[in-house]
Amino acid sequence: MTTSLSQVLASGILEPKTTVNAPPPDLLASLSSYVRHHPESDLAASEILALAGAIVAKDEPRWLSLLGKSGVGKTWLSRTFARWAKPRQPQQVFWTWARICDRCSQGDWGILEQLRTQRILVLDDIFRPYDFPLTGASAFDRKTFRAIGTLLNERVGKWTLITDNNLPHEIAAIDTPIASRLRREESVVVRFLSAPDYCASQAIEP
Repeated sequence: MTTSLSQVLASGILEPKTTVNAPPPDLLASLSSYVRHHPESDLAASEILALAGAIVAKDEPRWLSLLGKSGVGKTWLSRTFARWAKPRQPQQVFWTWARICDRCSQGDWGILEQLRTQRILVLDDIFRPYDFPLTGASAFDRKTFRAIGTLLNERVGKWTLITDNNLPHEIAAIDTPIASRLRREESVVVRFLSAPDYCASQAIEP
């Protein structure tokens, strides 16, 4: 028998580290297919719900970072959260690091001003080592690094969801200032250390 996320929540298995407001029913329904029966995955789903509940309750804005192994559903969770958040602001919620860097490399640095000021932002795969087909610019261009670091610094006090395949200590080895920004006291970090790669273990229909 398939267990829904609402049943798991009711059972008390999911215990977010943050204070939990009532989870938005529409987001809870959207997340119902995510149950993985693994503590790290369950914690990530519960923290997404806690973040959304805090937005609805108009709590103090904070950050949530989902970090670690690929294939565990970090992007799926962040996209699902972004779809839920989209009606709550006019700007696009979900952005990949690659897309931001691509816009900047084409001279559209104004995109950073928009992302600094909007109320809710999802930044997916912030350190994924892309080469961009449109421009050939490296994701690790130092000017872009500084711009992204500034963006994160100026998003203090705004709702921000971040994902990456690197763990905190690995991010610190790439860029120490960015790693320090993820460790602010009001931030919550979910680490994926042992959750299985669900993308590799399941056949994905085209």
